[in-house]
Amino acid sequence: MKKLCEEDLRKVVWLSDPALSPDGETAVYVRAVSDYKTGKNIPALVEVHIATGEHKPVSQRTKRQSMPRFSPDGAFLAFCSDDEKVNRLYVKNLRSGEEKRLTSSGVTDYAWSPDGKTLAVCMPLYYDRQGNPMPVTCEDEYLAWQREMAHAPRFTEKLMYKLDEAFGFLDGSTTVLSLTDVESGAARPILNEGFPCSLPSFSADGKKLYYYGQPCGREKALTQKIFQYDLKTGAHREIPAAHPVQAVMPVMEKNGLPLYAGYSEENGRTELFAIDEEKGMETPLLPADSTEGIDPAIIGDDRNGSMGYPVRQGENGSIFFLTARAGRMLVSDGQGKEILSGGCIQAFSAPVHDRMAFLRSYPDHPGELFWKNMKTGEEKRLTFENDWIWECETALPEKIAVSGEDHPVHGWALLPEGTESCPAVLYVHGGPECFYGEDIFFFEALSLRAAGFAVLWCNPRGSTGYGKGFTSGAYGQEAIDDLLHFADLCAERFPRIDLHRLGVTGGSYGGYMTNKLTMHTDRFKAAAAQRTWIDPATSYGTGDMGFLSGSGKTDFRAYMLNRAKGSVLRDIHRLNTPTLILHGEKDVRCGEEQADQVFNMIRALRPQVPCRLVVFPGENHSLTRTGLMHNRIRHMLEIRRWMEKYLNGKEDTP
Repeated sequence: MKKLCEEDLRKVVWLSDPALSPDGETAVYVRAVSDYKTGKNIPALVEVHIATGEHKPVSQRTKRQSMPRFSPDGAFLAFCSDDEKVNRLYVKNLRSGEEKRLTSSGVTDYAWSPDGKTLAVCMPLYYDRQGNPMPVTCEDEYLAWQREMAHAPRFTEKLMYKLDEAFGFLDGSTTVLSLTDVESGAARPILNEGFPCSLPSFSADGKKLYYYGQPCGREKALTQKIFQYDLKTGAHREIPAAHPVQAVMPVMEKNGLPLYAGYSEENGRTELFAIDEEKGMETPLLPADSTEGIDPAIIGDDRNGSMGYPVRQGENGSIFFLTARAGRMLVSDGQGKEILSGGCIQAFSAPVHDRMAFLRSYPDHPGELFWKNMKTGEEKRLTFENDWIWECETALPEKIAVSGEDHPVHGWALLPEGTESCPAVLYVHGGPECFYGEDIFFFEALSLRAAGFAVLWCNPRGSTGYGKGFTSGAYGQEAIDDLLHFADLCAERFPRIDLHRLGVTGGSYGGYMTNKLTMHTDRFKAAAAQRTWIDPATSYGTGDMGFLSGSGKTDFRAYMLNRAKGSVLRDIHRLNTPTLILHGEKDVRCGEEQADQVFNMIRALRPQVPCRLVVFPGENHSLTRTGLMHNRIRHMLEIRRWMEKYLNGKEDTP
């Protein structure tokens, strides 16, 4: 069998956004493959017949396809395709095979009405340099708008003017919400208030439309509000929510009441709440003693592309959602019952006749599409896109639980082939409000293993999925103790691991902890800080969200001094570990200046310490998950070569 290498990442077929037809006989999913020339993942829609397993493309269009959604009666399939660089909405008649374009402008989201006659559509509205609306309905107009903006000075008077998801400065576009007739294609704008809106959804009787909006400014510019539109009167109104709204799902209805995802400060997680405006109260749907949250942030290579909504509703109004239990990603009914489990459940469709289509991955295999009959328990695998990986040497990680005084720390160790002594790399996750899943597909770990390294990763304090009490201590000694203790326990369990050849790496918060660990101890002989956050004080003004935590502070000077105390650079004089720094040029979540600071200080103040800075052009904070394929591969190569050089003494490795 061949060894897995970084270039094999190109072979992975990424599946996402499964949908099940209303008759339960057909599933549609997004299949994305890497384009060697551009480095981009190119998604296309595939239809699979559940009984026969027959696959066929949904559309013959060669452009990127996404967001498949069946009409309520199953007669049509709506989807988006970025023909001429504009993400337009199409509808396919599943009986005749005819496809019809419904929008000329781009589409960011949409929803079917219960009768299948109307689509609520969110579309971006662009503006020229003078602030006048500028139509973008084809490639020529899109390129004209790009040229218009490329030669214009960028200006803003807003506090929130850049986002990492926008790769920097926001383009000034907003959102138009329209009702589009499926038969004629006629569109009637119902909202153009100059603020972004998203995730439209109809009430069960089709008389009202829910949507999220961001009407606030300054530090609350990203705050989501729930709105309702009355199709008869044309009136819009806000529906007050008692908890911070998390726009991860469309508003649903439960017993006639709007249901939304909100963050519970008391429980430290995202939950579901039903709003009863008449009684002036909200009711949580999850039991008080539940530790489950909605759509936890899992770390790994599984969730590439839109995964659809983490909450789905059955025909009888029952609710299902993605959640985590002690590191396991599964689908729950909210009452303690596991509906889908085994492996890592990435995404799932709305249930139809007690059946679901879903995506599942394993540590040694990327995600595939499955189908399950929830009444009988019967399961069927529907895709075999990534079985090429069986031709490579892979392995399953060993689960290790570290017992603390009042908490367990779950982790995993992936050892290379053979019995000889081996170096190890400790991988620290980002966030810190996320976690490593038990059965995640972790290509970076597999490729390092193939190069002869043991790879260790765990969920230290600060991670989610273990209850509110566990999420504290991320930036203090607690997380450091958990990480070091975990590495020690791995070496005790597996004497092959040579702790004298121990490296550390991680991205974002993981980059912060990588630097903090190496300035705390000399145990690590090599470090790779990815997309690092290093100085909370300067990130207040240079990052896209650094200033959010300062909102409402009465003593701003004390607040900023406290942020400055959190700077890892205060201990730069203690650094002896050879350090590799990798960053995206367009990263504004942890701005490039964060990487510049640590690199310049090491070079200036610790010149005897080997240090290398690698900046990837055009990449933002999501470099290692959604970056261009050649950049992701080079990123892994840089880490592997650095570890080989300083843990194994190899020079100029291929």
